[in-house]
Amino acid sequence: MGANIKGMVDKQHPNRAGTSGMVIVQTPIELLPEEYISWEFNGLSNTGISMDAALLGTALNILGTGKNGAIALSINATKAGEYEIGSNAEEGKSSIMVSQSNQSQVIFQSFYSICNQPGVQYGKGKVIIETFGPIGGFIKGNFSAQVYAPSGCSPSGKLVTGNFKLRRKA
Repeated sequence: MGANIKGMVDKQHPNRAGTSGMVIVQTPIELLPEEYISWEFNGLSNTGISMDAALLGTALNILGTGKNGAIALSINATKAGEYEIGSNAEEGKSSIMVSQSNQSQVIFQSFYSICNQPGVQYGKGKVIIETFGPIGGFIKGNFSAQVYAPSGCSPSGKLVTGNFKLRRKA
């Protein structure tokens, strides 16, 4: 976005204040369509080319596929609110899966296992649903969480962040 501001500087000496001359001020703005999902992961920005949002039973599923990868959010909820990462079989919890185009064999998930220990551990993070519309309405929100590759005894998390506004299909 840009703006022309006239009469702000001295035309003869642009580094000085004055009543003539012109300054062009520009700043980037992100333009988003009516429906979108965008996320940052592993140094790459992604914008959904294909996306969907549907409530199946008590699980809200949000899917996005972009040029650099894909993302899937599953939230055990039927209303707006904040949903911590955990088992999406548990009411009020959410989970995230992320893949990258250049690492198609690896799916990063919001949980991990530690060698020789029973059960799974969950990363830190949450999904926030700001708007939860009816079928045909919008679901809008954002997310930020640590996700893990399913390998090794000492998994290290990577941050995924993003936002979405999708028309609810079911």
